Amino acid sequence: MKMYKNEFLVAQSSVTVSTGNTVRKDIAATPEPSRTSIFKIGEFDGQPFEFKNGDKILRMHPTDPRMSTWGGTYTVGSSSPRDFPMALGSDAGGTATINFSLSSSQVRQLTLRIGTTLSFQNGRPTVRVNGQWSGADPGAPVLIDSRGLTRGGYRGWGDVYTWNIPASALRTGSNSIVIGAIGSKNLGGWLAGNYIVDAIELYVS
Repeated sequence: MKMYKNEFLVAQSSVTVSTGNTVRKDIAATPEPSRTSIFKIGEFDGQPFEFKNGDKILRMHPTDPRMSTWGGTYTVGSSSPRDFPMALGSDAGGTATINFSLSSSQVRQLTLRIGTTLSFQNGRPTVRVNGQWSGADPGAPVLIDSRGLTRGGYRGWGDVYTWNIPASALRTGSNSIVIGAIGSKNLGGWLAGNYIVDAIELYVS
């Protein structure tokens, strides 16, 4: 059995019930660890609706001209989640750049956490920091053999990826993180590897 915060998995356990019997078992959410956050975009709730085009995806195809331009730039302190795309693809959708500043005391190992609600064709995030440091490929997620984004779907396994960014990749003052996508490009466009964003957070490791 599983417990969700909205649609974000927060606890799971197993239970066995035999024919004709009743079983009771309690389940409780695992508390989020205390973190010193540098920034957080969106909420880890299993839903992408606060992001750019998140208000349209249930009824519009990602190529619909009424959609806002995919990709884009998010500046910590002045942008809103609506400036960050709700999906990124390996052949469509571009990349998303996050601009942020660090004080000298914040230049230390930081952890980047990216939650996704659904992936297609092995889609998963790529990360590049300040044009020099690249996060390791986390590997293909568990395959869901069905289209998602292009049919208005956003529910999937709810994967969360983390990267430890070394202090040497960061600097006092302006920094940037470019988030993209890697995945199969056999079909091209939005039918190539893609994923839907749940939330992004950078915090002190």
